[in-house]
Parts: sequence; C-alpha cells; structure tokens
Amino acid sequence: MFEKDEKKKEELMAAFKDTESPRFFGYFEKMLKENGTGYFVGSKLSLADIAVYDVFTGLLAPWLGSVDSFPFLKSLIDKVGADEKIKAYVASRPDTPL
Repeated sequence: MFEKDEKKKEELMAAFKDTESPRFFGYFEKMLKENGTGYFVGSKLSLADIAVYDVFTGLLAPWLGSVDSFPFLKSLIDKVGADEKIKAYVASRPDTPL
C-alpha cells in the first residue's frame, strides 16, 4: 500500500493475491478440517468465524485470492453469510466508501 512505484506495487499485490494469501487460506483450511464441525471453535458460530468472514467479504476482499480450492473455508464463509442475523446486518449497514 505504501509502495510509490506503481509497477512494483502491482507486482507485490499480485504476489500477495496469488501466493501469500492462499498460504494463509491453507492454515484456515487445516484448522477447520481438524475441528471437524465446520467452525473454528466448537460446534457453533463464534467470533473467530465472523472475523474470518469479515476479512473475506469486507475491506480486504479485493486483494485476496480465490477460496475455491479450499472447500472448508469456502463453506464457512457461505455458512456465516447465510446466518439470518449476519445477513440482516449486512443488508442494513450503511455503505462506507474507501
């Protein structure tokens, strides 16, 4: 974000999107698989699940790679987004420009 050279900035962002972020997705995938419930902690929605959902659907979403190769992570994001209270909040929250 602080890189002044636009070409270098594009290269860094591409590396983050294509290499670095998927590496972290793998850590999340492993935790979800090991827990065996589809959630990070226990067997119901927790703050950890909501925090990860927010990362993937919020401000950082445009800079992250695809979760299509991470079925546990993709399922969690879909599940949190389908929660009635989360869905209602997302639908009613005001748009905030970057």
